[in-house]
Amino acid sequence: MDKEIWGEDADKFDPDRFLPEHSKDRHPMALLTFGAGPRICPGKNLAVYEVKHFIVYLLREFKIEMNDETKLNEITRTLLCPETMNLSFNPRQ
Repeated sequence: MDKEIWGEDADKFDPDRFLPEHSKDRHPMALLTFGAGPRICPGKNLAVYEVKHFIVYLLREFKIEMNDETKLNEITRTLLCPETMNLSFNPRQ
């Protein structure tokens, strides 16, 4: 990713960079995962549907729990951000 657009940590995994408060000054065309306009990816809707379906499947079929090693840091009064997140996926019965 371009460091001029995404900052010095452009190569670091940081999903928070896509939150509205972090992207308000960014050009709306800075990230074009599926393209735009008349040449937009014809599989965009299918891809978005598949991701949503997969998340629902995980939540329905598995009980997801944080392991004891996970340490949460308070960002704001309502948001917690883990440094690392160790999860257990146990089949629901």
